[in-house]
Amino acid sequence: MNRRAFLVSAGAAALAGCTGGGTAGDSTSTTTPSTATTTTTTSPPTTTTTAYPDPVTSTLSGTGQTVTESFTPELAGPTVFAFAYQGSSNFAVWLLDDSGSRQDLLANVIGAYSGVRMTGAAGTHYLEVDTTGPWSVEIRSLPVYETGQSLPVHGGRDYASFVGPVQFPGSARATFSASSQGNNVAWLRDAFGQKADLLFNTIGPQNEISTTVQGSGVGYVGVQSNGTWSLDLESM
Repeated sequence: MNRRAFLVSAGAAALAGCTGGGTAGDSTSTTTPSTATTTTTTSPPTTTTTAYPDPVTSTLSGTGQTVTESFTPELAGPTVFAFAYQGSSNFAVWLLDDSGSRQDLLANVIGAYSGVRMTGAAGTHYLEVDTTGPWSVEIRSLPVYETGQSLPVHGGRDYASFVGPVQFPGSARATFSASSQGNNVAWLRDAFGQKADLLFNTIGPQNEISTTVQGSGVGYVGVQSNGTWSLDLESM
């Protein structure tokens, strides 16, 4: 199927391919609230291409159920959440806006978990964490990249993840495979991390299904799945 043009490019020029994840579970738990701690680090400029060039990072950590202190991304690009949880119960994390309203379910898994999610979150936010064990999350505020990785680009891993920044040339083909028996979703995101178009939304294993992306500029593809998946982006 064909997709509409959507992408925007502006900002800094560093680039790299990034991946991360988040998965879905269906049980919840109630625990005693805990206090989260925060550490903030500003990464110095570098000429070396890394997975997250020139981010501003902060870390929240705690044990059990809590609503964290507020945080505000310092840069205008995507906001990336890298989670680590070592418990055996449900681990659920909601992104809240400055009024406390739920905006996005970033994680909802059972058992130990390490994954990354991308959003277009801007302004003041909180995290609502519901679990019984120790957890931490590194929040990475990225710049808006002017250029991205040239096609072809390959990405893949277990569970939810994202690939990018990618430089889309105007017309590209996305080919997707997944092993999950559950839902597999892939969203196109713009240079700011905002959802731009739904590329795939399937249930059950998939083998090299394809769609066409029409648009030029920098973007990302975020995948939500509870199994192994792969994504290939190629020029047409």
